[in-house]
Amino acid sequence: MDDAQKSLRYVTWVIAGTVVLLLGATIAISVFVTRSKAPRGLGKINSIYGEEISTIPTLSSRHVSQINSAALSSEGDPLLVPVFWNNEEGAFIIEIKLGKNWVALVVDTGSSHISAKGVDCKWKQCDGEICQETACPCAGNRGCNGTQFEPSGPQVGIDLNGDGTVTSESTLIYGSQQSSVTHYFESFEMYQLYLGCTDMVFETEFLNSRQLFKNLNPEGLHLVKFGPTTVHLVNKIQGTSTSNIFGLARGAEAGETVLLHSVFGKRPPLWSMVTTSERSGWIAFGALRCFGDPTYVPLVLPQEFKTFATQFYIVPVIAVYVNDRKVENNGTPRFIIADTGTTNSYGSTRFGSALGAVDWNEGISTVSFVVGDDNHICVLKYEPKDYYDPDGYYASSINVTESRTLDNFDEMFHGVNVFLMGVRLMNNIYWEYDIANNRLGIIQL
Repeated sequence: MDDAQKSLRYVTWVIAGTVVLLLGATIAISVFVTRSKAPRGLGKINSIYGEEISTIPTLSSRHVSQINSAALSSEGDPLLVPVFWNNEEGAFIIEIKLGKNWVALVVDTGSSHISAKGVDCKWKQCDGEICQETACPCAGNRGCNGTQFEPSGPQVGIDLNGDGTVTSESTLIYGSQQSSVTHYFESFEMYQLYLGCTDMVFETEFLNSRQLFKNLNPEGLHLVKFGPTTVHLVNKIQGTSTSNIFGLARGAEAGETVLLHSVFGKRPPLWSMVTTSERSGWIAFGALRCFGDPTYVPLVLPQEFKTFATQFYIVPVIAVYVNDRKVENNGTPRFIIADTGTTNSYGSTRFGSALGAVDWNEGISTVSFVVGDDNHICVLKYEPKDYYDPDGYYASSINVTESRTLDNFDEMFHGVNVFLMGVRLMNNIYWEYDIANNRLGIIQL
């Protein structure tokens, strides 16, 4: 094997979907470089979200009539965790107790580990040849005290790629974010929250998760411990984004140390997520039966994606329609990748041309994605109000032209015509990730 072939063994491509300034989303390319190094009281629990107020609006009457009395899965109550939109990240945030502190992380279905900035993290930003280094910022609060990852578990060397190479330090590249990290084996904790569907859907004006917990149970709720799992402690960052990551993808990375395995252990993994606009939402480690029964479509792993370290949530596309006109097959994406860590949505210029051929007029046209296979079909229909760009840069959050899609989009996906669905198109939809049965349950609210 020559040097070029050896080098390729250390390169894997991962969608992390962190925000990049005006684009609002990125593709993650993870490059793992072997090195080695070593480790550092319970900080005061500060509010991660400061004075931000999240509101869950009323759902459509079609779904209000279907709300059950309790959020139950087939195996009993799922672990229910609130998530919150953060404008700086352009993503939904989850708050967990990690190591010695509470930490806010982007909910990301494009990666499969936890990655969090440490107390001494440094951020390098360059404008041409002029660079400056500052302390890494903290998202959604007015200071970093007690909100950064301080390990309490051991530093470890891991076989991150599954190729036999054990490393205790790595360089991870998430789009524009290149992070130097050390690996720890760490437990994490989340509150066990029992909440009926009606309360979950209509609870309004809560400041943050801790305030909601306090309102529900003044005596405090039980903290449920998970793990240990692999956590990447971020020491240095170079780039325009600086996100912490809560990776909920299926994955081959480091075998059983992926985050979902730490949550479910040997139980079949099934988790779900529903968010309402850019406000608030919920993750359930289990199924939520609040909105009726979902339509299931198969999760697939195309041959072209088997070299990726992370097994993304990919569904086949049968057809795309603009209003009532079908997009030509040669321009229709073969697959959709559902990525909560990416803000906006991106496709190939082939898809953009095919949309234009059927008079796609963003901000005016309706676009529908027919996903599934011959036996299981779901239609995701988006009217202009469903896909608009709240940042106001464009008429929509769908980017499929050369000037707006991601650089080298086709090369990133090995030339496969795919559509990268960001979290803005995933709002107001119930998503059920049934990994044990390789299927994705969908209810458009």
